[in-house]
Amino acid sequence: MNRRGAGAAPRLRGPRLTVIVRLFIYAAAAIVFFVLRSGVDSKLFSRPPTATVARDTMLVLSGADVAPLLIDTITRRYNQDYPQMRIDVRPGSTAQALQDLADVRADAAFLARPPSAVEQGLFTRATGDTALWFPVSLGAVLVVASPARGDTVIAFESLRQHARGKAAPGRRLYVPDPNSGLWTTLLLRLGLPDTGIDPPAGTIFLKDEDAVIAAVLADAGSIGVVNSFALRRTLSARGVQALAIRAGPGSAPVAADNVTLSTGDYPLWCYVYVACRARGGLPGSKFVTYLTDTRGQRQIGNTAYLPARLILREIYLNRTPAEP
Repeated sequence: MNRRGAGAAPRLRGPRLTVIVRLFIYAAAAIVFFVLRSGVDSKLFSRPPTATVARDTMLVLSGADVAPLLIDTITRRYNQDYPQMRIDVRPGSTAQALQDLADVRADAAFLARPPSAVEQGLFTRATGDTALWFPVSLGAVLVVASPARGDTVIAFESLRQHARGKAAPGRRLYVPDPNSGLWTTLLLRLGLPDTGIDPPAGTIFLKDEDAVIAAVLADAGSIGVVNSFALRRTLSARGVQALAIRAGPGSAPVAADNVTLSTGDYPLWCYVYVACRARGGLPGSKFVTYLTDTRGQRQIGNTAYLPARLILREIYLNRTPAEP
């Protein structure tokens, strides 16, 4: 007689073992049949988590109003190079773009000016991270006026007087919302301090470039300033003219074009910046690297806009905003 050792498991033999094997086979076949009938992709079980895939292929950008035509072009071309990437572009100017970046509602943002020292401090305290920004395209601050004004030239010093509130009575200066960053850039180029208080006498802040153009058309003795990046249509199509700048007595007036901007002869120049968080993740840093690298700069150079780096003037990349 065979004896089992104490505690040994009973062995399955004969009909009992056959039944269990058959049940296992039937269960496996049922599972395969269910998967095929329900249309479930069996490869799902070998894929990484859905959230990771979605995050790595989703890019959220903010600040579309900073340079609508340029941003539309470069995002389309970026998507052509990386077709697996889904891109969502949020509206807003510089202040809103910085807010979206700080609130982690955007991976990268377009700015019309660098963040101020105060904004940098607030950003760091709110996020525990640092904002990084880089110029990617060079444009112009344009002085616009109605054709009824007659003169097509304005002296640099006369523009400074306007911005200081020292222009002749009734001669107004129209400027887009200071949150757009254009007012800060204009003061910097004119060598004037940005006090951050109420606008000087005769300076009127309006909603945007469209409102500035409408104002100068209705006020023939006035001038306005607009950011070339923010324009969706040419000035001539809007019925206004861009004034040439005369640097000083006896100097030839200089109009804004790609040549005078590249050489620095036109004195009122500006940038579009791209920004991201230092530890903001792959989608934002990859996009910023693309735009600041040679390939991205060449893509911008193939548009109607100038790249920030591949031009004649010296460019200094800096994380600290320049002071007047």
